[in-house]
Parts: sequence; structure tokens; C-alpha cells
Amino acid sequence: MNFCLLTEEGPLTNNVCSKLGLGTAQFGKDYGISNKKGQCSICEVSSIIKVAEQKNVRVIDTAHLYGTSEVALGKTLPKNNL
Repeated sequence: MNFCLLTEEGPLTNNVCSKLGLGTAQFGKDYGISNKKGQCSICEVSSIIKVAEQKNVRVIDTAHLYGTSEVALGKTLPKNNL
């Protein structure tokens, strides 16, 4: 599984980027006007990542401002994902 990391300058990797991406703000903090459950658990993050992989989603949007989302991704993404 290869994901495409985007920066302000464009893709960070040579992988092909899709037009559909996965936002990860709820992976790291209570976020969203309709969010009734709060931050996703690591188990939920892992399940979401698996579905994204199955659906060929290759863009993951994350940022330091998303709380601990980068930590959650580090715990759930395969180590050879780039």
C-alpha cells in the first residue's frame, strides 16, 4: 500500500495521487460540528485506514494542528506506506 503525501509545493513522493483524500482531524481531536463521539479511537482509525486502502484512497490530509492525528497514523499505517 502506497500513500501520497502532499505538501504546499505538491506531492512529496513519486506515487500517483488520487482526487479523493482522507481527512484526519478527528483522528487527533474532537472536531466537527456533527461529531457526537469525539476523537476516534486507535481501533477506529485502523478500521478507517483499512477501508481507505480497499477503496484506493491514496491521499491522507494531516497536520500538526490536528492534535494527535499524526501519532494515530504512525501507530496504524504500515511502515512501508510511502
